[in-house]
Formats: sequence, C-alpha cells, structure tokens
Amino acid sequence: MKTDEILGNAVALGPRLREQAEENERLRHLGPDTVDGLRSAGAFRLPMPAAWGGPEVDIVTQTEIIETLSAADGSAGWCAMIGSDSGFYSAFLDDDVARELYPDLDTVTAGGIVPNGRLDVDRARGGYRLSGRFTFASGIHHAEVVAAGAVAFDDGAPVTGPGGRPQWRVALMPKSDVEVIDTWHTTGLAGSGSGDYAADNVFVPA
Repeated sequence: MKTDEILGNAVALGPRLREQAEENERLRHLGPDTVDGLRSAGAFRLPMPAAWGGPEVDIVTQTEIIETLSAADGSAGWCAMIGSDSGFYSAFLDDDVARELYPDLDTVTAGGIVPNGRLDVDRARGGYRLSGRFTFASGIHHAEVVAAGAVAFDDGAPVTGPGGRPQWRVALMPKSDVEVIDTWHTTGLAGSGSGDYAADNVFVPA
C-alpha cells in the first residue's frame, strides 16, 4: 500500500467515520467497524519501514492523512495518530525484536512515555520488572502493544545517568500483560477510549 493510496483511502473513509462518530462516543472508544475501516485504509501503518514492506510515509503526508481522518471524526483521527506510533517505536529496537513485537504492519500501539511506572532490574532473566499505573492510553481497546514510561531501579536505588539524574525508560509489551482500567468519562475526544492501564511486576526483556 503506497502513500497516495492511503491518502485516498482516508478521504474515502470520511463519510463512514462521520456516520460512526456518535456510536463511538456512546461506547467511549472506537467501535470495531471504525477500527476495521482505519486498518483497511492503512492508517495504522503510516511510518512502518519500507524494509519491512511498509509505506514509510513522510511526516508531512502523515499529518495530512491524520487531519483528513480527524475532520470526519476527531477521536478516529487521534487514535490513528497514536496507533501508528508502532513504526516509530519499532525503529528503536533491534530488528529481530521489533519484528517479533510487531509481526504485522497494522499492529496498533497504545500508551505513552511519561515515567509513571517503576522498572526494577532483573539480572536473572536479563530484563526488568515493570509496575505502575498509567494514564491516557488512547486506543488501548483495539491495541496489540502497549508502551509505558518508567524510572529504572537497581537493588532499590534509582539507576542514574549523567548529572545523577534518574534514568527514564520506555517499556513495550503485549497488551495482554497489562490491566485496562475503564476511566474514560469525558466530553472531548469521547470516542478515543483514552483510559488508564496498570502493570503488576510484568517482566520486560532488556
């Protein structure tokens, strides 16, 4: 799926999104028809790398596509923007790890990077143990991967970097590893499903 095709799909999807917007607000998250429409249009794969067969859409056109979707339904456009972060997150990982976490170009990521959690070093298993409660996970109901910001600890003490500042890291994990908490009762972007989620001693490989 090429850039021009995705942009054309976004334009064509507009009437369908407008029809579904009221139902998404009632649900307080995107309904399956909206999610299927965004996925089929290629909205979740925008920055996926060409080396994987992805479109690797330039950032200016990505913004145009998101604006087009948002003009029809703000919640749908917002969730498309957040969900397509998968391509950016995958770029920070070793290729084999990224392909395991993101086996499909349309894999959706939810969550954020604000360090509300705690990552304890687990040397025995070569990774970390993540705990914490996190907020504003737009699109988490239809996501497959979750991101969570956290401060790293080793033997009970914060891991520090240059200047003695605690190290802030971002954990990525399957959504099945976290608990989704229904907290999204709002007026703006009511259909985005931007609720909370929690991790309880979840192992995250380094």
